Amino acid sequence: MVYPPNQGGGKRRETLEYEIKGIHEVLQNCFTIDHYIGGIFIDGKLEAFSIGAYNPREEMASISIEKGNPNVPGIYQVINQEFLLHEFPQAKLVNREDDMGLQGLRKAKESYNPIGFARKYMVLQKDFQGYEKYLTDKYEKDVEEYE
Repeated sequence: MVYPPNQGGGKRRETLEYEIKGIHEVLQNCFTIDHYIGGIFIDGKLEAFSIGAYNPREEMASISIEKGNPNVPGIYQVINQEFLLHEFPQAKLVNREDDMGLQGLRKAKESYNPIGFARKYMVLQKDFQGYEKYLTDKYEKDVEEYE
C-alpha cells in the first residue's frame, strides 16, 4: 500500500488493513449474510461498490460499506444514489454508519443533510489501563442536538 507523506503511519495503516480484511471476509461470505451488494463497472472494471441491509421495522437502509475509485469524479454520489434506488426503494431513512472520525468522510455525509445522528456506545474491559481517554465522544454535542 502507498500512502501520501506524513499519512498512513502506524495506526491508520493498521486500521486500513483490518478494514480490507473485513471487506474480503464479507465478500467471501456474501451468500450467507443478509446484506445486498451493488457495484458500478466502467469498461469492465469494478470502480465502486456498496454493501448494506434493510431494517423493515424502522424502514431504514443501513449502508455498511461503500468504496469507490477516488479518481473517478462523482463515483461515490452515483453508487450512493443507485444502490439505494435499486436495492432499498422502500427505505424512508438511510443510516450511512460510522465516519471513523475522518473529517472528509464526515463532511461528505453531512452534505446529505442528516436528520440526526445515532448514539454510539463503547464497551471497555474493566481493568483496561488508560481507558479514561476513550470515554469522551468528540461528536457528543452533535448527537444531543438531535435528541
